[in-house]
Amino acid sequence: MSDTKVSFVDFLTFDRMVTPLLIKIIYYIGVAFWMLGGLVTFFVAISLPYGGGLMAFFSLVAMVMGPLFARIWCEFMIVVFNIHTRLRSIDATLKEEQKTSVVSIEKTV
Repeated sequence: MSDTKVSFVDFLTFDRMVTPLLIKIIYYIGVAFWMLGGLVTFFVAISLPYGGGLMAFFSLVAMVMGPLFARIWCEFMIVVFNIHTRLRSIDATLKEEQKTSVVSIEKTV
């Protein structure tokens, strides 16, 4: 199937992947949740009567490390799907070469 032409049949036969797009959307949602959760935890920590300094520190760490780990995981998943796309392309090329070599062998016989 062509990469430039997307049809409903491609989605039904799993020839076209939708997961890489979904992974990007999930990443942005995840970053928003990490940042919002970190901010809420930070403000709760600084409003505690006995300080909550350790809790505030770890909320800041979570706001930095959470999106970083989410990014690494999402990039890994996208790489896996890109490998799948490349392998399908290689498979299509090899099948086309095989067809042309069979035709050329038949012509020589």
